[in-house]
Amino acid sequence: MKKIICAFLYLLLGYTLYAQNKPVVTVPLAVREVSGIVRDSVAGGVEGAIVRLASSKDTLLTQTNEFGVFIFKEVKSAEFIITAGRIGFLRKSQKYLYNDTKARLILKPIILRTESELLKEVTIKGKVGPKYLTDTVEFWADDYIIRDYAKLEDLLRKMEGISVDKDGTVMHQGQEVKRAKFNGINYFGGDIKSAIKELPANIVERIQIIDDYGDQARATGVKTGESTKVLNVVSKADKSVGTMYSITAESNFDNRNYVGGSARHIDGYDQKGVNISIDQIPAGINMNAAVGTISGARRNYLQSSSSADGGKLSDLNGGLTYSKRINDKLTFESNYTFKKSKTNTSRSSLSEEYYNDGQVNGSRSSSNDNQVQSHRFNGVLDYSPSKFDKLKINADLGYNENKSLSGSQFLQTGAINLIQQTDNSGITKTPNYRAAVLYTHYFKKAGSNISMTVNSTSKKEEEERDDLNTFYNNTAGDNADRDYELHNLRTISRLNSNNSFQAVYSHPFGKYLKMGLTGSVTYLDFSNKQLVNSIDQNGQINKVDSLSRVFNYQTIETPLIISFNYNKNTWYEVSVGLKTMGNYMRGSFKTLKNVIQRDALNVMPNFTLFLRSSRKAELRISYNASVQQPSFEQILPIPDVIDPLNTRFGNTDLKSSFTHRPSITYNVYSAASGLNLQIAFAAGFTNDKVINSQILINDPKLGIRRETHFINSDGDYNLTSFYNIVKPFTNARYSVSLDGSVNYVNAISMNNGLQNVGKTFIAIQDINLNATPVHWLEINPGLKFRLNRTAFTLPGFSEINSTVTEFNTNGKLYFSKLWVFGFDAGKSLVRGLTASGAQNPFIVNMNIEKRMFKQKNGMLSLLLMDALKQNNLVSRNLTTNGFVDSRSNTNSRYFLLQFSWSPQSWSAGSNAGKARSRDGMFIN
Repeated sequence: MKKIICAFLYLLLGYTLYAQNKPVVTVPLAVREVSGIVRDSVAGGVEGAIVRLASSKDTLLTQTNEFGVFIFKEVKSAEFIITAGRIGFLRKSQKYLYNDTKARLILKPIILRTESELLKEVTIKGKVGPKYLTDTVEFWADDYIIRDYAKLEDLLRKMEGISVDKDGTVMHQGQEVKRAKFNGINYFGGDIKSAIKELPANIVERIQIIDDYGDQARATGVKTGESTKVLNVVSKADKSVGTMYSITAESNFDNRNYVGGSARHIDGYDQKGVNISIDQIPAGINMNAAVGTISGARRNYLQSSSSADGGKLSDLNGGLTYSKRINDKLTFESNYTFKKSKTNTSRSSLSEEYYNDGQVNGSRSSSNDNQVQSHRFNGVLDYSPSKFDKLKINADLGYNENKSLSGSQFLQTGAINLIQQTDNSGITKTPNYRAAVLYTHYFKKAGSNISMTVNSTSKKEEEERDDLNTFYNNTAGDNADRDYELHNLRTISRLNSNNSFQAVYSHPFGKYLKMGLTGSVTYLDFSNKQLVNSIDQNGQINKVDSLSRVFNYQTIETPLIISFNYNKNTWYEVSVGLKTMGNYMRGSFKTLKNVIQRDALNVMPNFTLFLRSSRKAELRISYNASVQQPSFEQILPIPDVIDPLNTRFGNTDLKSSFTHRPSITYNVYSAASGLNLQIAFAAGFTNDKVINSQILINDPKLGIRRETHFINSDGDYNLTSFYNIVKPFTNARYSVSLDGSVNYVNAISMNNGLQNVGKTFIAIQDINLNATPVHWLEINPGLKFRLNRTAFTLPGFSEINSTVTEFNTNGKLYFSKLWVFGFDAGKSLVRGLTASGAQNPFIVNMNIEKRMFKQKNGMLSLLLMDALKQNNLVSRNLTTNGFVDSRSNTNSRYFLLQFSWSPQSWSAGSNAGKARSRDGMFIN
């Protein structure tokens, strides 16, 4: 019995132990959640990508959000295939095999590569769209139609919000882009015109437009002052090292001749280059859009002011660049440029000035001869002894010399009836230098650093002038009796030095809040010595102390800025700050006993708010303020009588002006439609602005002359708005752009003791179509309207109105890859300009060109500019109480025979396989 009981207990215990250790049986889940992210080749999220999940039980479809994230819910099978794609990217499929017991499956990032489609001979790239990052707008080159042999300039013209004018000036959202970088490194000293005209478009991966706040801001992350626009070209990884040669010649075998050449090599910091050019053109020809590849590629176009109506310009330019990365810690950059030019010009203009005593009508004719030479050297040394310390030394040396000879006759009728004949000659020599040292130390705590910079500049001018003014009291012309003559010899010496020290400390408080503290001291010393001798009718030279101006003054500025930046989420960022500015001025005069002493202390807030819904949309709201001291010339009690008919008097009681500047900008890009919208509003309100107070004085010798005094006034403000809309169609073969700006200026002045408000309204509206309807034709029609209207509040002041409506079309006709016909034709309807000239000109420019040589890098072109000889439109400049209309050269039609040879080679060099930073720089 005992044996039976023991056996039963043993079996029962064994069963119980078996039951306790039996494996847990898992039950397959009926549904699960699957999520992931779609990225591009530089790890950016791809918005709007279509993602498809397919299995034996599922067929699901979704779209990625603004960060590239996708989510599938209630997926029935754990074995599935994911397919992701978007216009502009290669479609990618991947099979996944997961355990069917997990409720959430997070996939590894799906990387999409860009695709390209070939439309006959036109390369069309898929659309990614502009990305709005902090202080940077980024464009992908693959988004835009490019042809073989296109330059960077051609690519930029197609990008939203970017324009390139006829002289190579690049604008973004109405602001000029000042410098150029290539893969995050200065392009031959930052030469933007060279970059856009010589870099080929097919080496570009991305374009970045950066708001740059200077070396110290880049080192510390603390932004002060106004930013400047910088163009950064990010090349394709296998096109980062280039060697470029260029030889160009053109002539009309008469008064237009040019020959130039260059050789350059670039590999990151290692840059070597040499260039030289000689140019000769007639003066005063209105600049017009360059037609043809050679005209568009000219880097150093000699430009003449359109206010000249005759003469000749000649120019010699050259430069050397040598930059090198000596080792991992030390880099060196150097640039030298020289220029020698001669100009001989004639000018004629009509003007109107309004006073409450009457109107003054003016007619001026003048001739000028100038010889200018200049030399400039710039050197930069970057040294990083450790990962915690950086040192940057920058030095500029320059010399300018200008020899001038001029003569003019100014006929005035109305409230003033006088002829002024002026003859001037002079020579000015200006040596100058600038030196800056920047040191930055990074603490071990991430985001904490201190930076110090020392700057010193000096500019010296030595000038000798011979001024002869002859006045006639009637308008009988050359037969008029000479009434009065002033003949003065002036010896002028000016020395301007500026020395400053600035320290910036940056410290983070946690992950999201950062503080910046900036303090600086700027000391400016200015010395002026102008000695005047008068030559009487007998030829005797006499010293005139009353006209001599010998003085010196010093100013000290001591700004202190504290700022806070809070950035917790990707969709918003807030910066607030407070600035105190101390201004101190001291001045003394040799001819006067009194001393000027001015002290001021101002407090100015600033505020910036960024709101971002994604990398495709951004709203920026900002406010800042500034203080502007009057210049010493404006407070100087010694009269300036260089122009006897317009004597200027300073005012020692002037106050500093205070300006408020609010602004709003909004940018958005729709990946679905390709629509890009940019809007900007800005304003400036100035208290105690220094304004001109003009009065007419009865002079016993000159009759009636002008005097200009300076006073403070409130009520001066300006309002500015800008917008740009771009919409592509049919795989970017067509795109429509609308650009416009509206500006309003409320300018205060005084006229014979009465306040006069000039209300200026300027409206500009452009609409343009870029079209490639067939592979052999590019055509870009456009319409531009400009309205300029100024009204004054004082009675008797005429309203100034002018409108210009321009109809223009330009394009290229491709007979083959080697033969191209280019054209640019436009009709202008002009109203309101008074000087003689073509009031409604029809301007036609054209060329035909042929590519040559085995590599097709040579070109021969025949160019015809202004075929109908009507490009002599009048230019108008508004003054405080009137305007000046100037006429250009009427000999505007010319032919040019052009030749160019520009071999280039691009490769990855030693950069193959290296990682890159966001700005394109390769990481060793």
